[in-house]
Formats: sequence, C-alpha cells, structure tokens
Amino acid sequence: MMALTEFEQGKRSNRGVIMLRELKTNPHRVAGLVFVTRDDSVTLFTPSILHTVHINELKPKDRYNNGSFVLDVSKTGDVTGVKKDVKLPDRK
Repeated sequence: MMALTEFEQGKRSNRGVIMLRELKTNPHRVAGLVFVTRDDSVTLFTPSILHTVHINELKPKDRYNNGSFVLDVSKTGDVTGVKKDVKLPDRK
C-alpha cells in the first residue's frame, strides 16, 4: 500500500520514475492496482485460492521501499487478478 501523494504528476521529463524497487533474487511483480482507503479490503485471485487482504492490516510503504509479500506464490500460484471488495450499506 502506497499513498497516492508518493507519486508526483508525470511530465515528459520524468517518465520512468521508480514505483517499486526490484529485488534481483526474489522480485516482486505488480499484479493489479486499485485505489483504496484504510477501511477497504481487496481480494487477490490465484489459480488455487481467493485471498482477502484488509488494508488496515498493511503497513504503508514509500516508493523507495521493496514492498512486502502478501502471498507465497510458490504455494498458491501467481496472482492473476485483484478486486476491491464492495461494501454493503448498513441496514437498520
């Protein structure tokens, strides 16, 4: 999770700004992008499971960080999709 303010508005002169520092030994891959708030949750789709991640359980990162793993893809397979979960209104 990164704050949107971590990314300045793009101009032609600063194309190629680092979004996620890549590790050579065990690289991270961006599987999807969704805009969320701290109260949201997202579902990660893999060939074997659906995994729900609650955003408030993640520590915020800056773009100079290596990120963090949420799933072990050697066990679950690569993430094939990401979806923001829909909040249902409270019923009274």
